Amino acid sequence: RGVWRVLDGVVLQGVIAALAQSIAHLGGAYQRLQRSRVRSSLAISVLGMVIILWVMLAGYLGWLGGGL
Repeated sequence: RGVWRVLDGVVLQGVIAALAQSIAHLGGAYQRLQRSRVRSSLAISVLGMVIILWVMLAGYLGWLGGGL
């Protein structure tokens, strides 16, 4: 069980790192969109969906790991 807890911690850290990286990447893409004055509602809704999916995934993995 201790091994699983360590493994969950490693997985969770990986997910958090990927989450932070993708949020930074999406933020940069969003800023580029605003700079080029292409305010596409589609792009904004896709951005929102991706963030919601990431939050759900991170929450689910945290719940699997014993709830953070």
